[in-house]
Amino acid sequence: MRNGIDLAGARRGYSLLLQVLHGGPGRAAGQRGTAEIFINYRREDTQQAAGRLHLELCRHFGKERVFMDTRTIAPGAPFPEVIASELGRCRVFLPLLGKDWLRILDERSNDAAAADYVRREIADALQGGLHIIPLPIDGACVPAAGALPEEIRGFVARHAHALRHSTWDADCAGLLAAIDQHLAALPGSDTDAAWNDARARARHGMGRQLDHPVFTRFAEVCDDWPRPGLPQRLEHALAAPPATLGRQTCEALYLCVRQMGEALRDSEVVVSRREGETAQKRLRAAMGCAARLCLDPLVLRRLRPLGRTASRGRLPAPASEIAGATLPHREEPDKTWTTPQKEGRAPLEDRAAIPVTIETGDDASRRDKLARLMHRHVFPQLDVPALLDEQTCARLRAENVIAALKGEARFFVFAASDESALSDALTQWIVDHLATDVLVLQDRAAGEGLDGLYRYDETTLLTLVAHLLRELAAPEWNPP
Repeated sequence: MRNGIDLAGARRGYSLLLQVLHGGPGRAAGQRGTAEIFINYRREDTQQAAGRLHLELCRHFGKERVFMDTRTIAPGAPFPEVIASELGRCRVFLPLLGKDWLRILDERSNDAAAADYVRREIADALQGGLHIIPLPIDGACVPAAGALPEEIRGFVARHAHALRHSTWDADCAGLLAAIDQHLAALPGSDTDAAWNDARARARHGMGRQLDHPVFTRFAEVCDDWPRPGLPQRLEHALAAPPATLGRQTCEALYLCVRQMGEALRDSEVVVSRREGETAQKRLRAAMGCAARLCLDPLVLRRLRPLGRTASRGRLPAPASEIAGATLPHREEPDKTWTTPQKEGRAPLEDRAAIPVTIETGDDASRRDKLARLMHRHVFPQLDVPALLDEQTCARLRAENVIAALKGEARFFVFAASDESALSDALTQWIVDHLATDVLVLQDRAAGEGLDGLYRYDETTLLTLVAHLLRELAAPEWNPP
């Protein structure tokens, strides 16, 4: 009994409801069905942050896998029963802690008429053995265990992950990565399914590109290339485990191209100029399929949510090279790959990515600079007008929309050192007026984000692609 409230009785009743709905006491996390994420928050304290977090989680995991009361419970549904049901399917429990969280807890503990669902949810998450990640919001602190009722003291011992408005994107990226890592380790996780799907898509993509009459002649002089089908070297690579799948596939395809080049130089195979151009285009596309196998599909799902058809502004770019930053955001990266004009600058270039350095000045001067930079990129043969009016920006915007439809979307790429000067207002202007997204490279010295996405060293991968492009540019592939 506490201040007139039979806490033990209320607690038993709530747990009994959970057992009736799910056939027994709380099950272990690994025994539950699909992965679910439960957002626990106080409306008076962290409602705005909870809504923002819900959006991020839905983009990454899918709407059906994330529970937030106001976004999930249908009007008229019995609130306690729905909450208990969702907790029964939950694998990850995210309590948001604002600066008034403890004060509200104390007020409701002293009010016999006040039902504190936040407290109940935390207690049941602890009893059910859920993976709990406390989320202090904008400088809030995790309360001391001694200040809490005994039934929920355990959650403050869990390692917290702060979310701050000033560093929201980076903080959310770290949280999503932590949730991904936890879910991947659970029995019945979707890690294997994600990799198998990526493997199947790469095999289908490469098979479609190599299923052309021009390659039949190469197969005839190659002992390990059955027709129809992929070269055995590629098939063996595609059977590799996730840790080396991308590397082995890219290296196998590169070696196949070198073998084809030798057949051309030895005149074992002869192609016309048109056939050579067709083979080059298809082999580049096949390497695009292979290169994307070097990206962790679970991390990639966060970077490129399913169904994204419009510009979203600032996109995650966990890479240190421009071509490495754009690879996750291109389904057909080969369309914009090009070898560097100058050796030593970068292993590979993306001709539709525009590097930008933010100089001192206000957003108005920066907008003018960005518009002029885009004009020079889109219309390289034309002089930049003295005045970039709305009609000119409309033409740039239209060209960028069409480029994205063709799989050749343009990006502004900023260095990590310039991120602080890239205001939200400037980013939104870029999206609205130029129909272009923004990528911010990672700081290699910091190392943040560089290990999660790429399963094959980024620089080595881009260098390998550049060597393949040079192989295809050799005279034997381009007869007179």
